[in-house]
Amino acid sequence: MNQRTDFLVPTASFLVGMGSLLNFSGGYFEYNQSHTPEQADHRALLNDFAMVGQDIREAMIKISESPPKELKKQH
Repeated sequence: MNQRTDFLVPTASFLVGMGSLLNFSGGYFEYNQSHTPEQADHRALLNDFAMVGQDIREAMIKISESPPKELKKQH
């Protein structure tokens, strides 16, 4: 399950970005909106926790796939 870190910002192509240079009135991009600030905070926190969980899972997979390192004996 891949989460996104950019769900609160608009995504656009290069051509859309170039077209926005000529947009003097504003309102060119459509942002993900929430009905209330609390709902926006709730969505952002859920996504943050999901991203942390994804990072932990990926780290655990990398650790489990890497060969164990030999411990050096202290002299």
